[in-house]
Amino acid sequence: MNATTTEPPTQPKRRLESNIVTFDRLCRLLGVDSWDKVQDENIDYYCQWWDRDATEEENFKVEEEAISDHFKKYYDAVTGVAEDVFGSHGLLLVGKFRRKPVDRPWEFYVRPKVSWEDAADHVRVTINGVGVFGFDSLREFLDSGPYTARRAVLQHLGWIPDWYDVYEGSKARSHVERRMR
Repeated sequence: MNATTTEPPTQPKRRLESNIVTFDRLCRLLGVDSWDKVQDENIDYYCQWWDRDATEEENFKVEEEAISDHFKKYYDAVTGVAEDVFGSHGLLLVGKFRRKPVDRPWEFYVRPKVSWEDAADHVRVTINGVGVFGFDSLREFLDSGPYTARRAVLQHLGWIPDWYDVYEGSKARSHVERRMR
């Protein structure tokens, strides 16, 4: 190979943005504590159900039931609010089930209801409502990356919970707390 021969430049491969979010990430997006933190902070609540006349094994079983009930309530509150606010952006959260069936998956696929373009436009409108940035059109929003519609949505998931502030003057966290009552 002589010095004048050159190889064509190779484009770096772009990493495809993952459309999987975990329950912990949903908690962060909504501004609420992770389940681990909630569980740690409520240890006294779980122990209040102990019976002095019961065996330690029986008390642990009662504690496990209290933790399980609290987890289900918290999980349902968080995922319910997440499904509502993602739905307001033309998105679905679809549980990602692993090997064995579980009734409450820890990971979710983010999928568009109609199309990624439709969802990106909803995200753009929420961003505009917050007022930090303003995009006059979906094309302008996508060109700002530049992004594909899918990538724009997945890279801007953090704006989605602001929908409550823009349209209701509240926070996603307060909606989770309301569902916990």
